[in-house]
Formats: sequence, structure tokens, C-alpha cells
Amino acid sequence: MTGKQLRIGMGRRGGWLALVVGIAAFGLLEAVVLHLIVKAVAPQPIVLLVDVVVGALTALFVIAVASPSWSVHRVTRDALRARFGWLAAANVPLAVIASVTPYQPSLRRPAQLGLDFDEDTAMLSLIRSPSSPLLRVDLTTAIAARTQLLRRVSARALLLSTDDPERLRAALLPE
Repeated sequence: MTGKQLRIGMGRRGGWLALVVGIAAFGLLEAVVLHLIVKAVAPQPIVLLVDVVVGALTALFVIAVASPSWSVHRVTRDALRARFGWLAAANVPLAVIASVTPYQPSLRRPAQLGLDFDEDTAMLSLIRSPSSPLLRVDLTTAIAARTQLLRRVSARALLLSTDDPERLRAALLPE
């Protein structure tokens, strides 16, 4: 690896952006319906307050859900910084990486869009696009990670979508 930090994309954005657009549309519809209900029963200052609070919370939620769109995997000299926007994060010391292998989803264990933590295997999945190449990173010891915004987990493996699996694999397992 040259330089201080290597940045590798998380794969295609199309599916994730479609999900964000759907969530934003639903949030807008919800805000409009709530506005109409409150307008029918409350005075104007209360309506304005509800509009501001609901609008701000909806915007913050949409931005948080959109944040994986601009995420990348970062590899430094000693660690992998895997992020799924604001929603999930794992800092993996390179010294605890046992193996990095391509992952082929099956009917029994499909790769799904988004983030997930499988309790049985202690695998944290950060997948922006299941149609992009996937890598499974197995660890020699469990690491602390964050998923679902605030949930703390102990992961023994990661499943990552990526633009360039060979480059990421080479960075994680230097010769």
C-alpha cells in the first residue's frame, strides 16, 4: 500500500439510492399527512411547531439512511476502517485478519442490501450492493463494532461489498 491511506469504494450505489428515494418519499408523505391532521385540530403556532420538528427529524433520518452512499473502505498501515455511513462501523486491526475470501451468496445465506449482524456466526454485513463483488473477512479474535446506528456487537467476521475486491484483499493481507 502506498501513502497513508487506501480508499476503496463499497460497490454500486443504484439499489441503495432507490431505497433512500423510497424512504424520503414515505417520510414526505408522512409529514404531509401529519400536517393535515394537526392543522385540523390545533392552532397555527402548534401546527408550525409540529411541521418544524417533524421536518427536521425526517430530514435527519433521510440523511442518515443516505450516508452509506458516500462511504468507502479505508485501509491504513495498521487497520481497516469499514463504515456504512452513519449506520455502522468497525475498526479492524490488520493483525487480527485471518483470511479474506470472495463470498458467493447462496439461497441459504443470501447477501442482502444493507447492514446486518448474524448472532450465530458473529458476522457483520455491510453491503451497499449485493450485485457488487463481496469479500468475507475472517478474524482471529472478535472486535467491537457498531451496527444499526447505536447497537454494539462483537464481530468475528465481516462481509463487505466492494468495487475492487483484489485491491482490497491485497491491502488487507500484505505479503
